[in-house]
Amino acid sequence: MMNFNINSEILISNSLTPDEFVYLYKKYINNYDDMLLRVNIDELKMNDYLDSQNNLTEKSKSLFIPDVTSWIVEYRELFPNIRLPGRNPRGDLNSCIKKMKEFTKKHPQYSKEDILNCTKKYIKNNLIDNYKYLKSSHYFIEKEGISTLLSQLELDEPEDNSSERITNI
Repeated sequence: MMNFNINSEILISNSLTPDEFVYLYKKYINNYDDMLLRVNIDELKMNDYLDSQNNLTEKSKSLFIPDVTSWIVEYRELFPNIRLPGRNPRGDLNSCIKKMKEFTKKHPQYSKEDILNCTKKYIKNNLIDNYKYLKSSHYFIEKEGISTLLSQLELDEPEDNSSERITNI
């Protein structure tokens, strides 16, 4: 079961009902089940949230892409501010922003809180070796098509799929 905390300002500014918003969000994360939602599909099409084949439009997708710039500094500052051989674990801010935007677009099921908690755990686990194998913040997100962040998030997922998950959107 999935629980939602929905920002009412998003609903008001986009003239959406809570049911419409949840419907669009569940389609966005490819987790639409036949929930009992009161949704007027024709109205969603008319307001350009769905196309003629009931696929999400760019307008509806833009509702769910988080603004990573508001918390990317917090993410980077989780990494130690030390000099390791040939690198700075905090990495490059612009690379972090670019890679995190792409990551959150590809993996909308993971929240800011999921990412920050997973990153804290990853850094803590690397303290054992004095950060010898710690990746820089931007490479932790993605390097050459491989995301250590995604791997860590998948490892941290509860095995019991029936557990409740609260999503803030």
